[in-house]
Amino acid sequence: MQSKSELRRQARETRKTLLLNGLDDIMIRRLSEHPAMAGADHVLLYAPLTDEINLLGLMAGFTEKTFYLPRITPDNRLDFHRYRPGDELEIHRYGMPEPLASSPALAPEAENILVVTPALMADKRGFRLGYGQSFYDRFLGVLRQECKSITAIAALPDVLLTETLPTDPWDEPVDWIITEERILCIPT
Repeated sequence: MQSKSELRRQARETRKTLLLNGLDDIMIRRLSEHPAMAGADHVLLYAPLTDEINLLGLMAGFTEKTFYLPRITPDNRLDFHRYRPGDELEIHRYGMPEPLASSPALAPEAENILVVTPALMADKRGFRLGYGQSFYDRFLGVLRQECKSITAIAALPDVLLTETLPTDPWDEPVDWIITEERILCIPT
C-alpha cells in the first residue's frame, strides 16, 4: 500500500486535472437534499482552496441554519467561527481562508451539528486523507467524546474515492461520503 505522503501527492496531481466547475453545483444539490442537512442546526463548512470543491453556495438555501468556517488556534487545533456570505476572511499561515477571531465561535453546548470535511481522498470505510495535520480527526474525536449529535460528511470527486487508505489510530471516519456519482453511508 502507498504511504499517505505518496497518496497526497497523487491526489493533488489528480485534482489539478479535474474540472471542478460543475461539481460545485452537483455537490451543493446533494448536500441540500441529504437528511443530515435537514436535521442540522449548525453547519460546519470550509473555505475552499484553489483546487477544492466550493460548497459555500450551500448557505444560500438555508438561511435558518448557522454556518461556520474553521479557524486554526495558536495551539494548532480547529475552532469553528460563524460565517455569513460577505464576512471578512483572513489567510492563515497554511494558506486557508478563515473567519476573523472576533467572529462568534461554535458554542460548547451546540447540538445537531453537520461537519462537512475537506478531503484529498477518501475510502469506502469512511476514512479521509487530509493535508497531514490531523485537524479534522482531532476535532471529530473531541466532538464524539463529548457525545455531541454530529454527522460528518466528506464531499469529493468520485475519482478520489478508493477502496482502502492507510490509517493511523487517531484517524476518525466520516459518516457519509458524497461524490458526484454516489452517496455512501458508512456503517458504524
